Amino acid sequence: MSRRFLEIGPELKTVSKGRRPPRIGPEWDLADVGKRPGVDIVATWGEWSGRGERVKPLPVKNGTYEHVYASHVL
Repeated sequence: MSRRFLEIGPELKTVSKGRRPPRIGPEWDLADVGKRPGVDIVATWGEWSGRGERVKPLPVKNGTYEHVYASHVL
């Protein structure tokens, strides 16, 4: 299995102009709250699920990513 990495919240100044956000590298996937060019995973997180769980988890299996980088999320 190849090493995979995830960046949450890619650079908005690029995304808001309709361009693909830059990837840190080819082994990186991008997650964001909306479908935009270049975004691989669309999800909201930290939100009450309403089904008894505290929050909605990201829609990825545990152990999928070796490293998660949360940039531009605040």
